[in-house]
Order: sequence, then structure tokens, then C-alpha cells
Amino acid sequence: MAADRGAPQVRDVPPLASLTRRAPRPAWSPALWVALMLAGAATAAGCDADTKRPQHLPPPSQPAPAALDPGVDYHDGDAVCDAFVRTVMTRDALADASPADAFRRAAPYMTMSLSGAAADSRADAEWQDLVGHKAHTQVVTSHYAGDAAPEPAQPISSRLAVVTAIGRDGWQGQPARYVVHCVLKVQDQGRLLVSAYETEPLGP
Repeated sequence: MAADRGAPQVRDVPPLASLTRRAPRPAWSPALWVALMLAGAATAAGCDADTKRPQHLPPPSQPAPAALDPGVDYHDGDAVCDAFVRTVMTRDALADASPADAFRRAAPYMTMSLSGAAADSRADAEWQDLVGHKAHTQVVTSHYAGDAAPEPAQPISSRLAVVTAIGRDGWQGQPARYVVHCVLKVQDQGRLLVSAYETEPLGP
């Protein structure tokens, strides 16, 4: 039998729980998705950094060896020490910023370990005299015939150096005498380089 259109229709009422209104879902815009993805990546990277072992970084690049001096016989220890002494003790107040510049110029005669050592850049009294007179030093070297010493474990050459400061204003300093002991180290192909040295001032 057809239902009476005028009679009220009875519908099943859903349970009360299903009638509870739910909060509307937030609108997920593309910008919000990107922000959340970036935040998650940063958090994951932080966790990985905490849990993983530190990576082994490559060692710092070593300075390239200085070019050899073609005018020096590197198989002759006296010649190497002589060139080293003359270069280290030759200074020019107009060309050099500090005494350390002369040490750096002597790199062709030094091992890389000695060349990488910090040079003394302190302005001592001698350097102040050079600056005051715009002077340079004149260095004369010769063999040092000192007291006989026991045979060293490494070859050593000793050179006598007479250093005279000459100013561009006509001033000239008193000549100073030094003996420099060079410790020589054998390199590839038998070449010798200064690996350490000691300067000893002598009387006038």
C-alpha cells in the first residue's frame, strides 16, 4: 500500500554520540605544508647530528714548498746554511714590515716544518734603529772555526756573520758579530735543508 503523503514520516534517530558536533578541520594551505616539512627536516637533521659520529674532516692544506734557489748547491750543507744566514739577517726598514719578513724570505733554505713556524715579528732595538734611519743591513758570512764538537746525529754547519746597519741618511751602525749553527736535514734526492738553527752573539 502506498504511504499517505499527508502523514508524518518516522525516521530512525541516530545515537546521541553521532550528533556531537566536530570541530572543523583546519585549511591546509600549500605554504603551511612547506613550513611543516622544513621544520621536520630541521628536527631530523638535529637528531642525526646528535646520534651520528662526527665526520672526519679533511686535514688543512699544507703550504706548498718554496721554490729552490738555483744559485745554491743543496748538496753542500755549508752553502745552504750560508744562504740561510745571509737571507735571515738581511733586513730593510723600507721594504720590510717587520723582522719576520726576512725569515719568510729564507723559506727556500728551510724545511717546511721550520718554514711554518711563527717568525718573531717583535720590533727590537736593532729594528727600531733601522726604522729610524731608514736603514738596511749588510751581511758578510764566512766559515766559523769554533771549538771542536762531538760528531752530531745530524749534519750541522756553523757560519760566522758580520752584520752592519747602513742608513739612507748617512748613519752607519756598529758591526755586530754572530755565529749561527744550522741543523741540516736530508731531503729527497739527497738535498739538505735547515731544520733548526741557533744564533749566538759574539763580542766585537
